[in-house]
Amino acid sequence: MLKKLPSIAMPDGTAALGPSDVSFNDRGYLTIGLGAEPAQRDELPEGGQKMAKLFSFEPGKGSPRDTLRTVADLGAFEAAQDSDGGGLDTNPQSVQAMTGFAVVSDAGANALLKVRKDGVIETLAVFPQRTVDAPDGTQISMDPVPAGVVFHKGAFYVAELTGFPFPKGGANIYKVVPGEAPVVVAGGSPT
Repeated sequence: MLKKLPSIAMPDGTAALGPSDVSFNDRGYLTIGLGAEPAQRDELPEGGQKMAKLFSFEPGKGSPRDTLRTVADLGAFEAAQDSDGGGLDTNPQSVQAMTGFAVVSDAGANALLKVRKDGVIETLAVFPQRTVDAPDGTQISMDPVPAGVVFHKGAFYVAELTGFPFPKGGANIYKVVPGEAPVVVAGGSPT
């Protein structure tokens, strides 16, 4: 059993951050989100430095093996890469454990990342912004906000949350085959 997982929140409990997802294969993987520029971790209280990271663990029913090990600092990767070129923002969400690596959707970076168990990170896909109607009737650019990720028959499927203005029915599901651009397979417009 994992204990003392890092989490932080405002004194009234709002704006809570902590574990986002867990997945198992050859080991357990756990993402912890952030939803901000990676450098902001330095301003957070104790536990905040563990945000925007991917951890692994080996379930052992209370044994010393039940400890989190940092696999990769996804926030540092975003700080160095700016995955979507839209400014630094990282919020690791969903994780899909594979043999020898994990795939993570970073909702802040608008990217799908492959993380080897030795911590090497590779960008599998960057999801495109779309032009949508704003509440005032003008057209604005909307972030894709990739959230959930699963693997099926050689491809990763990524569920989109959508960014502001959060158009009703505007979310997509993307199919990502490594080495190819993401393709919309369900949902709203592919443009």
